[in-house]
This record gives sequence, structure tokens and C-alpha cells, in this order.
Amino acid sequence: MCKSEIFAEILEDVTRETEIPTELILSTCKRDEVIDARFILIHLMSLSGFYISEIARCVHVCERAVRYSRAHFHDRLQLSPMMQITLRKLEIKWGGVNVR
Repeated sequence: MCKSEIFAEILEDVTRETEIPTELILSTCKRDEVIDARFILIHLMSLSGFYISEIARCVHVCERAVRYSRAHFHDRLQLSPMMQITLRKLEIKWGGVNVR
């Protein structure tokens, strides 16, 4: 499976589980539930081996935003019970995620 297929599959899974449209996840929307979905997408892409520059290109954000998301993922996870539930469902498929 090539990188674009892996990205598409992760994005589809995040869209399905969060019930947030792909267009919103990949937009600059600042609503909490959209940001949570974007953080999960970036996290799963990191676990799948994507480089920061690749994630930034795919998610339409700058590399600094990807670094921020990775650095603050667990902090945001602690504040969002729904994000924890969604991540638990996705970790079955994508594995390697520890919810604190």
C-alpha cells in the first residue's frame, strides 16, 4: 500500500469515527471537535511512519502545526473524553496508541 492510500484510509477512518466531514478536518476550522479529529489524524499518520513534512502537506498545515500537534497530543487527549473514546476505537486498527 502506498503512502497516499494509507493517508486516505486513515482519513476515512477518522472521518467515520468522529462523524466530521473530511473537508472540515482538512480545513482551518477551530472548533474543538474538528481540532480533536485533526490531532488524531496527525497522531495516526505519525504512528504509520509519515514524516512531519508529509503530514503537513497532506493535512494542509505547516510543519510547525504538526510538531505542535505531536507535542501536545496527550495533553489534549486528557481534556477530551470523546477524543479518548474515538482513539480507542481507532487503535484497534492502527495499533500502538496508549491512552493515558
